[in-house]
Formats: sequence, C-alpha cells, structure tokens
Amino acid sequence: MTHRTAATSEQDTQRTRPPGAPTGRARALSTRQVHAGYTPGVPQNTVAVPVYQSVAYEFADFATARDTFALSRPGNIYSRNGNPTNAVLERRVSDLEGGAGALALGSGQAAVAVSLLTLIAAAGPGAHHFVASNKLYGGTSDLLGDSFADLGIEVTFVDPLDSEAWRGAIRDTTRGFFLESIGNPVLTVPDLRAIADVAHAAHIPVVVDNTMATPVLLRPFEHGADIVVHSATKYLGGHGTAIAGVIVDGGTFDFTAGPARWPRLTEPYRRFDGIVFTDAFDGSEGRTPSWSWPGPRASTTSGPRSRRPAPRRSCSASRPSSCACADRRRRLSSWLASSMSGTRWPASTTLGWTGIPSTSS
Repeated sequence: MTHRTAATSEQDTQRTRPPGAPTGRARALSTRQVHAGYTPGVPQNTVAVPVYQSVAYEFADFATARDTFALSRPGNIYSRNGNPTNAVLERRVSDLEGGAGALALGSGQAAVAVSLLTLIAAAGPGAHHFVASNKLYGGTSDLLGDSFADLGIEVTFVDPLDSEAWRGAIRDTTRGFFLESIGNPVLTVPDLRAIADVAHAAHIPVVVDNTMATPVLLRPFEHGADIVVHSATKYLGGHGTAIAGVIVDGGTFDFTAGPARWPRLTEPYRRFDGIVFTDAFDGSEGRTPSWSWPGPRASTTSGPRSRRPAPRRSCSASRPSSCACADRRRRLSSWLASSMSGTRWPASTTLGWTGIPSTSS
C-alpha cells in the first residue's frame, strides 16, 4: 500500500476545490466521490440544451432554501416540481404561443388533466362541471367521460361548431370550456372567438388543445383562449421518440374579477405561509398559476416541418369570414369534404367548420 504524502493531498485538494473556494482542510474521499470535478451553478457555453439529470439542487444557505421552498423566491427546488432542462422547453413553447408561462408534463393527457384539475382545485370543495367539445381525441374523451365521472366531475359534451350549444350548457358550477383548435381525428375547426366570448360573458376560462395546429399555424390566445395545452409528443416533438405535454397560461383570465369562484387562488393559502397566488404569480418572469431535452431540440424545427398554406395573419374582428384564417379553414374543410366523400364514417360524425355547412358522412 502506498502512503499518501501531504503534498499529494494538497494537490488533490487543488484539483477538487471549486474555483474561488476558500482554502482549508482537504475534502474526504467520500465527499470527493460525490462532488469532485463539478461546481454547481457554473454556466457552460454549449449551443444545444444540456440535460440536467439531477433530482435535487444546491442552495447557498438555509435562508435561500427556506425561501425557495416557500415559493417566495424563484429557483429550482426538486425535479418533480421543475428542472432547468424542462424550463427551456417551457419558456420556448410559451414564447411560441405568446403566453405568460408554461409547465411541461409527462404526456399530452397529463397536460389536459392537470389544466382542468387545477381549475377545480382553484374553485375549492364542491360540485364541478366542464363543457367540452364532442369532437375530441379518443384518449381525451375517455378522460373526460369516464375518468372524470369516476371522480364525480360532470362534463357536458356539445357540438364545437354551435356556439349557442356552449351557452346552453353553462351551469353555476362550470369551471371551464375545453375544445381542440383542430379536432383530432375528424379535423373540425370551431370558431374559437365566438366560443370564448360565450365563456367570458359567464366568467369561465377557455382551455384549448392546440396539438394539431401548433403555434406555427394558429395561436389560440389571439382568438380568446386563456390556457393552451399540447400533446408535444406529436407535431411539437416531431420525431416520435418521446412522450410529453405542455400547458401554457396566457395570463389573460382575471381570476380576481370573480374571487368567490376561485378562493384557492385569490385567498391566502396556509400551506405556503398565507401566499395569495394571484398576487405572487402575476405572470412576470414566467411565474403563472427526461423528455424535455428532445423537446427544446425538436421545437426549434416545428416551423420548417409545418407547411403553411399562406402567411399567417391575425383575424379581422370586423370581418372574420373574410380573414386569412377563415380562408385557410374554408379551403381545408372543402378539401377534406371532397377527398373523404367515399369514406365510411359513423352516422354521428360531422366534418366542417363554422363558415360552411358541415358535411355528414
């Protein structure tokens, strides 16, 4: 066995000590096994988003840890709550959608479930109800029609092309409207603005699944949506290599306008030392009430991978039937109606948009 000299020990200390760290007693072998060669918080000049494969994070001192866990100080807490790699994906999708902040999750179904269950949690104990499109992705239909029913949550399904049907389904316990910007799989294109106006007149937030359109072709916040969700597994990811979901908060819905309907957001919350979420999480710096490495990488190419039929323009509020979005919807629906004229669909299936008559199969 070779005995280690004092000089050798000091050399090891110099190699393992973080830059700028004070000199002192050498770190023990067990400490060096965990910490040697790495200094937390030191940025690198990588072009690609790095994978932060860590569960926990280092805090400068006890006070920093205390304030971060109490949500009074921004920062990483635990990777179940958030991760620096995830945060890049969240900021990127939020930017593409024009939102105030975002949350990455493990799947598109998780994004749908968490967005709606958060509205229920915000409302507090009691009866809960949603109004949803009856032209939804099958997994979402199962979630709302079966899983939510098992939890005692009621959902009324309506025709996404009939804005008055949405109005007639509203109850005192309605917590939100849910629909897809382009229906999956029948490609129904609803009038988002008309439905959002109905919801907002009753002080109800609108949640839109923008998976099929992506923000390259349509940004639901520009048409009245309050929350946007994605199954990022599909067009945002594009490579078929990972499953993920994203929720984007537009920061447009004013929960304080009807505080009695949303007590968990507008009243002090004792679990976090009396924090009021609508005050503390006001949208600034993205603060709103292992997939995400390919996520940021793939989202950078979602534009080139989406072929736009025409330059994207904002819809004209005064002439919605003649705007660029309406023209694209009209051409898409007409093409689908003609190309699928011989397709056998269930009798209840409709294909169309609000500007032209629906084509029944």
